[in-house]
Amino acid sequence: MAFRQEAQFGQSLKKSEARGRLAEMIDFEKMQSQIVTQGEMIAEIYRMLTTNEAPKKESSDKPMNIQEASDFLGIPVSTIYQSKKIPRKRRGKHLFFFKNELIDYINSGA
Repeated sequence: MAFRQEAQFGQSLKKSEARGRLAEMIDFEKMQSQIVTQGEMIAEIYRMLTTNEAPKKESSDKPMNIQEASDFLGIPVSTIYQSKKIPRKRRGKHLFFFKNELIDYINSGA
């Protein structure tokens, strides 16, 4: 009887060791993926620093009205109304313009 209990204890010990090793493997795989992600982020930061490039902002900057966009672009308001190429957002009867989109429009030469 004592031999059977020792055998069962040995089997349960092996199972718990296996579970522990599996948990370590999972943690190691998670850690590897985090290291890769951080490496990619560092590479992007390095690229931006060496090319003197600022990160692009989303369209979340403060929107401009049509007069502000006209002043920024140096063209008349009527030209903005007539042009279908100038990037804009319409909310009801109001037009909104974002500086980074206007800069991209200028750089594209459209």
